[in-house]
Amino acid sequence: MGQIDLEVRNLKKYFGSVCAVNDVSLQICNGEFFSILGPSGCGKTTLLRIIAGLLPPDKGSVYLRGRCIDSVPAYRRDINTVFQNYALFPHMTVFDNIAFGLSVKKLQKKEIREKVLSAIDLVELEGLENRKPKQLSGGQQQRVALARALVNQPSVLLLDEPLGALDVKLRQLMQDELKKLQKKLRTTFIYVTHDQEEAISMSDRIAIMKDGRIEQVGTPIEIYSRPKTKFIAGFIGDANFFEGKPAFVNDSTICLRIDNQYAIKAFSRNQLDISTKVIIMVRPEKIRILPSFQTLDLKDNNEINIVNGQIEDVLYLGNMIEYIVRISSKTRVIVFEQNYSDQSIYKKGARIVAFWKAKDSVLLSE
Repeated sequence: MGQIDLEVRNLKKYFGSVCAVNDVSLQICNGEFFSILGPSGCGKTTLLRIIAGLLPPDKGSVYLRGRCIDSVPAYRRDINTVFQNYALFPHMTVFDNIAFGLSVKKLQKKEIREKVLSAIDLVELEGLENRKPKQLSGGQQQRVALARALVNQPSVLLLDEPLGALDVKLRQLMQDELKKLQKKLRTTFIYVTHDQEEAISMSDRIAIMKDGRIEQVGTPIEIYSRPKTKFIAGFIGDANFFEGKPAFVNDSTICLRIDNQYAIKAFSRNQLDISTKVIIMVRPEKIRILPSFQTLDLKDNNEINIVNGQIEDVLYLGNMIEYIVRISSKTRVIVFEQNYSDQSIYKKGARIVAFWKAKDSVLLSE
């Protein structure tokens, strides 16, 4: 890790008997795009408001570049926030909205003008300086809110679901622009969202929150490919789960029998007891299917999971085809395949064989 820009240590926050933030500790590096991801009500916005100084913690501390800022009021912290509703002043022009914070600091008019025009240029709003918020599109309003926050050149910028009010196309466009802007400025961004794809596509690292706690912190690849828990695996994308007690365990391999028909293999770095219930996860895109009559010519057969099945349903997803495959009376798996020909290769009822590498089977905790 590089230089630590912001650190929170053992933060707790109660609302009555409910613990909204439960012993959260994080270190966020200088110039990092760091996302806090989780379902509604998990505590991510409360955590952001504590960092901003808008809520006092019941326990724990916030540090900005090594200095404890618990006693520093929000308006004096070198931290700015962009909210989901943008919170623009409806009676002010774009220029005056962006200039507001600088005016409060009583900067000279010439300096304010230079900084505001520079910020307007940065977010590509040239020519709109004299418009009111109601005369702007949702994307333009979002840019004004960004410019107003960035014009103060904060050490850390907090973004609380700033794209949530935009339509899908505009949101995707703004995701790209926001990421480019962050890389250009090298400002530390802490981004709160419940949108998994948004977090994965934009972030350098992600913290997954559940019930006020941090479940896992890692890069998008680590979070998606090697989730630590069943909750994370299910929350980030689609997943197939196999659960039960292992039939076989050695130093590196675990074998889980499914419905007394199949042995699902996974690799484990830790020695497990054969009596311990385990969960194995495999992503739908890791599974391949072939007609059941086609002979599999696979190398290292011991490192491949192979199951027979029947196509139960076929779903057209545009760029992908989703197959629901029944592999036993109790178990189905989801399989994703790239859509190359605008039609599914397999029809409902087709007999197939599904296979995937044992290394793509991820061992999870509850």
